[in-house]
Amino acid sequence: MLDMDDAHETGLAKYDFLILKNIQIIRDTCRFAGIPYPKSFEIDFDDPKVWEDMLKSPTGIFQMEGDYAFSLLKKFKPKSIFDMSLVTACIRPSGASYRDDLIAKKPHHNPSEIIDELLAENNGYLVYQEDTIRFLQEICGLSGSEADNIRRAIGRKQKDRLEKALPAILDGYCSKSDKPREEAEEEANEFLQILEDSASYQFGYNHSIAYCIVGYYCAYFRYKYPLEFITAYLNNAANDGDIRNGTELAKKYKIKVENPKWGISRSNYFYDRERGTIAKGLSSVKYIGTAVANELYSLSRTETYDHFCDLVLDIINNTSVNTR
Repeated sequence: MLDMDDAHETGLAKYDFLILKNIQIIRDTCRFAGIPYPKSFEIDFDDPKVWEDMLKSPTGIFQMEGDYAFSLLKKFKPKSIFDMSLVTACIRPSGASYRDDLIAKKPHHNPSEIIDELLAENNGYLVYQEDTIRFLQEICGLSGSEADNIRRAIGRKQKDRLEKALPAILDGYCSKSDKPREEAEEEANEFLQILEDSASYQFGYNHSIAYCIVGYYCAYFRYKYPLEFITAYLNNAANDGDIRNGTELAKKYKIKVENPKWGISRSNYFYDRERGTIAKGLSSVKYIGTAVANELYSLSRTETYDHFCDLVLDIINNTSVNTR
């Protein structure tokens, strides 16, 4: 067993395994729809209808379910994974000084064409850890190892370590600038502010893109298979808030969420494709567990009853339902 930071310092790789309910929602949606979990090259990431539908509601969209994050997404109106990535990354503390301008799609003009070219894909803003590395090397003259050490400090939220490096970054910027020291320092302050904000966290490009691929998967399946997706979302709800959000999302798609219904309900939420409805699970009824719910569902699919008393007798004799 090793401390996380010691593992980093000795050059060992560290794997973070994120347990995401969104992945299970996507997996369950695919199972309900009877399709395999898709590989990324099998998904159309440029479907304008999916991007438009994403802005209907934040529910079920990975990283965008918070009110603030979703408000930025709606303002920016992304049309690609790379657009969405800028929104995701600028929400992090490193984006505090430029976030509003980036979301407003206001082009940012830097002190030199070299910096503009360096940050062209981000509309002129220093957004990602990879931008920071290139900026420190190409604009401030730091070595690759020096730049990566600063990137590590940012990635690990080591504010003291980053603050120690700021004077060297300032000197490097000024020494490479063709302007007087005072003017160069004023220019550098804009970037130093971003680096200081980054001490609380700045996203890596690969990290941000990966998150947005998951977010788009959620939007894609929500749009293509709303009945299956909302059922999966409700079954993976972490709390009452998720249940409320999932029920509200169903209303937006004109899908009715019904109380437990004989012949449709299983243990968890399940859908009726013909009626376009979702029925609550029988396990939401006190004292009915998964086994009992499945037994009742099985009766509904294998037997036909003319009289309610016949059903009651079958429940008594052929299921594990008890008197409670």
